[in-house]
Amino acid sequence: MTTIAKPQTNEQQPSFGAGKKLGRMMKWYGQNAGLSLIIFYCVILALYLLFSIIISVAAEDGSVGGIKNSSYIMLFILSILFFPQGTRFALASGVSRRITFLSFLCFSLIACVVITLLDQLLASGFLALTGRQSEELLQVLYTPQPGFSALVSQLICNISILLAASAVGYFIGGAYYRMSRIVKILVSAGVPALVIVGLPLLFMILPPAAQAAVINALQALGNFLMVSPYRLALCMAVITVVFFLLAWLLIRRAPAKNSF
Repeated sequence: MTTIAKPQTNEQQPSFGAGKKLGRMMKWYGQNAGLSLIIFYCVILALYLLFSIIISVAAEDGSVGGIKNSSYIMLFILSILFFPQGTRFALASGVSRRITFLSFLCFSLIACVVITLLDQLLASGFLALTGRQSEELLQVLYTPQPGFSALVSQLICNISILLAASAVGYFIGGAYYRMSRIVKILVSAGVPALVIVGLPLLFMILPPAAQAAVINALQALGNFLMVSPYRLALCMAVITVVFFLLAWLLIRRAPAKNSF
């Protein structure tokens, strides 16, 4: 009974104890993400410089894929890895699951803001060197507009997309962490097959009226999102909240495991 009561007492410590553990976990996330971010941006910077030289020497029109698109994928993968790694480290260090979850939320918000600012800085530098804009997702969806308000809307939208990528990745990492080995194999093989083969086949066997209803619903959603970047940001905010809530349900009873 004594060994069970002690962790409960430690988790109920207010202010300083909880704040110190929260800061410790955020520091752990930052240290483990720091090297990945440095390598990522060094590679992106080298590619931007290479393309700038090629474009200036060749004197031909060219385009470069946006750095922001790569940032979404990078943060998504990091979030998948941080659920098992962060949970193991926290439980071994006597940090509660609640603080572990809150620390990742804080880390994600800070990381999304920092990544957005770095991406914008590199994109602006590429534009200054070559006179060409990199092909970003938001520029494909929305017509680029000059002015400070347009820049702010793009930054907010980009932060929301990064947060959604982080939330979805954290949930996937938690789901795999809680699965047994057999379930992991079934999910890893079944989900791609369902998306690539199953859903198209299901759509094909639907009655024409049902197919038209699905197409109209997707078109309505697309038209709604295309009106303004803020609508896309709102949609991404909903996805962020839903998947972080699902991730909380996974971490609140997550056991200590040595493997993913």
